[in-house]
Amino acid sequence: MKIKFLSLCILAGVLFVSQVNASANNGKDDVKYA
Repeated sequence: MKIKFLSLCILAGVLFVSQVNASANNGKDDVKYA
């Protein structure tokens, strides 16, 4: 149970960080992947 909760926390953290990075570098990413 503890391991499952920890993995969920890690997954949520990774998703949150990737979302923040995507919004912060939105212009650069649009130019890069256009």
